[in-house]
Amino acid sequence: MLIGADRHARTGFFSSLLSAPRATRDEAALKERAVEVLDRLEIADLGGRVVGSLPYPLRKRVALARALVAEPRILLLDEPASGLSETEMTELGDIILDLSREVSVLLVEHHMDLVMRVCGRLTVLDFGRVIAGGTPEEIKANPVVLEAYLGAEVEDAPTRTPGDAQASGTTKGAGRA
Repeated sequence: MLIGADRHARTGFFSSLLSAPRATRDEAALKERAVEVLDRLEIADLGGRVVGSLPYPLRKRVALARALVAEPRILLLDEPASGLSETEMTELGDIILDLSREVSVLLVEHHMDLVMRVCGRLTVLDFGRVIAGGTPEEIKANPVVLEAYLGAEVEDAPTRTPGDAQASGTTKGAGRA
């Protein structure tokens, strides 16, 4: 956790090595910030544990905490819901919605229920090409998106080659699902 917060340190390596008073204050402030983030993500009781020994969903929260402790202005989340249960995805969605009130979130995710719930604006890609953009409601009704994702025959849909499609979403920024 402290590695993520290190960008806020005002002292350097040698000050820390020599335990200079300012370095000690810096470290205390960074630890306090890390504890605040762990509390916010409801994993403060895990402080001091080896991350690799934690269950997968908790490791995902620790990874998110590492990013948050750096106090980013833009938070890129790449497939944060992969490997999570439905309940864990709901909890993640709540966390993302809460975070989006203070930081722009760029989400790359394939769980469309999560994307539609947390994103205010989506960009849909098909073979790396943007095929649609808009609100979740606009994307759900877009015939080109429906054809790309569901493979349904849709009148007036442009011809495309077979393959996968991807959608993008944002809460306060831009994203991809």
